[in-house]
Parts: sequence; structure tokens; C-alpha cells
Amino acid sequence: MITPGGRTVQEGRLRNIEGKVFDLVIVGAGVAGASAAILASQRGLSALLVESQFFPRDKVCGGCLNQRAQCFLQSIGLYDNIKSAGALVIDRLHVQINKYSSQWDVPSMLSVRRSTLDQMLVDHAEHCGATFVDGTRAKIQSIDSESNSQHRVVLLKGTSNTTEPVSVLGKRIVVASGLSRSSLPISEEWPASVMENSRIGLHTLIPRDEVPESLASSVLGDKPLLHMLVGSAGYLGICDTDGGYVDLAAAMDPSAVRVAKDVGATVQQLLRECGVDSDFVRDLNWQSTPHLTRQSECVAKQNIFLLGDATGYVEPFTGEGMSWALKGAEALVPLLYQANLSSDTETAEKEWNLWITKHRNHRQRISRWVARQSRQAERAKWVLRMCDWVPPIRNRLLHSIMT
Repeated sequence: MITPGGRTVQEGRLRNIEGKVFDLVIVGAGVAGASAAILASQRGLSALLVESQFFPRDKVCGGCLNQRAQCFLQSIGLYDNIKSAGALVIDRLHVQINKYSSQWDVPSMLSVRRSTLDQMLVDHAEHCGATFVDGTRAKIQSIDSESNSQHRVVLLKGTSNTTEPVSVLGKRIVVASGLSRSSLPISEEWPASVMENSRIGLHTLIPRDEVPESLASSVLGDKPLLHMLVGSAGYLGICDTDGGYVDLAAAMDPSAVRVAKDVGATVQQLLRECGVDSDFVRDLNWQSTPHLTRQSECVAKQNIFLLGDATGYVEPFTGEGMSWALKGAEALVPLLYQANLSSDTETAEKEWNLWITKHRNHRQRISRWVARQSRQAERAKWVLRMCDWVPPIRNRLLHSIMT
């Protein structure tokens, strides 16, 4: 809850930027948005980064950074900082489908809370010159046909009911606000398709010393491991993370949640199917998402560019979503920089739509395949057995997902 002093600071920040023109207004300060702000600021673009939640904050996400994500963090000089903040190196994967399980060596990942990672990215964006406001809802205004301005108007509203909204101008807008894309103009069509059997995301964090012995002994070990537990209604990832916490992230069938009438009960049933009887998960504070697997048909038009989850998403698996967000920021910012130099936004829009179509299909192919296998327990068990029997196949699969 924001304090009166915090509200005053927030209102002051909004007043300071009212009416200003930015090269980029970036909505959403998650991995995608904060990274875009860093890269844009490093190229000399003026960037405003707007976040609806107050930082630091956690969000629904598995917190593992794969090899591609780690390379990006090294390129911007944050890898060592994140390691120093307590991120854990994980190089073992335990996959369990009902009672059948396998454990493999995997390319090393970093386990880090989103509150830690995102705050460090935002701090770095500010250090590079970006302007950041949190606890602020952004709404992109529809284009005024009577106006000759080439800039988009963005209305910013703080959390307090007494705070008057302010407007800023953006030469180009980046929407990195996740699955909902709620900042987009209502009057403009941005069609998206949701997969019919899409699951929802669930997430919670618990202190390691509060984990019951029944779960600690059967799932968590002495060394950091990523545990993927698969049941009839979805799958659950569990791993130790920084700050002495355990991260639990799941993708579950919404129909199973409706039948159980309780998110925690659905996760409890999954654990029981895997031989773990742990009632405590019913009482945890679970966060949830809308349907996960979806795709935006258009990702750029009229000076607006979608980035990260807003472009499309597939059920999470070992940090692919965060890696996709970082890769997208790396690809988009140079296009926006060139558009700023040439004042040719249409070319950037065309190139961004083409880039997303090409790379989304390629990068998400394996994730889609894994998601399909997880829905058929017996078939998935044979996939695990094949990976155990034929290590080259296993290694190729792991390399596709985690490097």
C-alpha cells in the first residue's frame, strides 16, 4: 500500500513529465520493457518507462534465466550484479510425471525472483538515462483525425483517486504490458487469438524455512534443482531462488480450477498425483494470469509496437518467455532508433511484424511441442524414457530449450 509520502513523490514525478515529448514511451517495466528502456537510452533516445505496479513487485513467472538470457545480461553489464544479489546457479533438471521421474544435467540456469531481476533492470535503465514512473496506469489515446501531430498521446493516471491524470507525447510507443495489453486504444483493433485449451499461470513464493518437511524431503534437495512435476491438470515448477525463498510456478487447466473451486486445491491434487502429500499449498497466496497461450495477429501499426508477452505467449518452460522478451528488445530497439533518425516509422512497423512472425514460429515450436506432451501422461512418460535411453536426443532437446 502506498504511503502519503510515496503518493506525493508519485504525483511530483507525474507533474514533472506532464506535456513532455519522448522518443519512446514504454508501457510495462517487466523484463521486456525495462530492457528496451536500457537499450534505447544507451543509443541516446529519450525513454519514459511506465509501470502500473509499485516496485519492487513479484509477478506470475518461473524465475529461471536460460543461457540466452544470461548472455544478454552480460552484454549490458548486469550478470555479475544479479549473481551478487543471490541468484542461484541451477544445472540439474528433475522431471516427474505422476510417479515416473528422470533427472538430467542441463545447461546452467540462474534462478532469481522477478522482484529482484526487474528492479535491477529498472535501476539500470534509470542509470542509462530513462525516466521511470511506477504505480501509474497508462492509456494510449486514439489518433485525433483533426490533429497534424505525428506523436501519440499517452494518458497517465496514478493510483490515488485524487491524482489528476497527466498526458505525455511519444514519437513511438512500446507496449510491453503483458498478456492483457490493456494500455492499447479501445477504438483501434489489435486482434489476438487464444488457444482453445490454453492453461492459466499460477505463482507464489514462500520462505525456504516455512516449507513443510513433506515437500522439502521429497522435492527440494541440498543442491539447487529445477523440479518439473506433471499431473493430469497441468504442471508445476519448483526451485530455490534468491533471498532464501522457494519459487512455485504452474500452468493449470482452468476447467480443473473451476471444478476444485480453489487454486491451491488444484496444485495440491497435482502434487498428490506425483506422490507428494502436502496440504499447505492450499493456503498459499497464489497469483494468477489470464489464458497463457495466445498470439497477436498484428504487432506494430500507427506508431505502436508490441513487445514481449504482448506479441504472443506459449506455456512457460525453463525461462523461454523471459529469453523471448530479451531477444525481442534487442531486435526492436535498433529498428526504433533508425525510425527516429529517418522519421520513417512505417518501415520499422513492417520489419517488426516480419521479425515477430519469423522468430515467434521458430522459438516457440519446441515450447508448443513440450506443452502438448505434458497433456498426455502416458505419452509423456515414453518421451522421458526415450530421453533416458538415447542421450543425444535428450541433449538436443535440452539445448533447444535452455541455450
